[in-house]
Amino acid sequence: MAARESFTFTGISYIINQSGDSSVRSREEIVFEQVPSPKGTFKFKPIQRTVFMPEAEQLECDQKMMKHAGEVMSDYLSNRTEPA
Repeated sequence: MAARESFTFTGISYIINQSGDSSVRSREEIVFEQVPSPKGTFKFKPIQRTVFMPEAEQLECDQKMMKHAGEVMSDYLSNRTEPA
């Protein structure tokens, strides 16, 4: 009986530049492989990682995104009226 090929899938992380030209940029791509666990279930382990955006740039984008999210949430909560 031939060995069964492992199941793999690729996860792609990307970011949309909402404060600029709305361009889409790939951050990284990770290939995962399904492997059996000792409990009889399966889990996925990363087997390959390709970085398209330097990590310092990723951090800068994440900080801008979180700042914007905080501002949106603050505006929402400030404008929300409590029922009487």
